[in-house]
Amino acid sequence: MTKLQLQEKRNKLMADAMAIVAGENITAEQRASFDTMLVEVGTIDGDISRVAAVEEHRASLLAPVNQPRPNPSESNDPEERAEVRTARQAKELKS
Repeated sequence: MTKLQLQEKRNKLMADAMAIVAGENITAEQRASFDTMLVEVGTIDGDISRVAAVEEHRASLLAPVNQPRPNPSESNDPEERAEVRTARQAKELKS
């Protein structure tokens, strides 16, 4: 199940559980049903955490680790970029 589907399932269970306790006279059967719903909500919360952890891991795998390497003819120094160096060399050749 996706994270969204799990959250929707959890929200429905909580809405049903709130409807049970909203009544005035709560029977033993309703209490047992409420308790079962809360246990299931706890399980779904764990599943949501697991899915979130997997999504974070996948995102971290897609993130770049290193700075991209410059092209062999380029430098990280703006004064040494190929265009600047070529222009400077052309100017030096003219003189």
